[in-house]
Amino acid sequence: MRLAWQGGQVVVDQRRRLPGRGVYLHPGCGPRLLRNRGVPRGLRREVDGAQLRDLLDGLAPPPA
Repeated sequence: MRLAWQGGQVVVDQRRRLPGRGVYLHPGCGPRLLRNRGVPRGLRREVDGAQLRDLLDGLAPPPA
């Protein structure tokens, strides 16, 4: 999955076609990205941590 910057926030780039820098995310690695600030570093932008956390929580499969 690819995350990209659009409209002032991080969005999921389903088709992997949005312009600009993107960050590829391996399934299950969302918590690691939050800890090591991988998304802001990859996008080279300041990212709202709460918005990113909500986005990643929405992508996580429900616990079994």
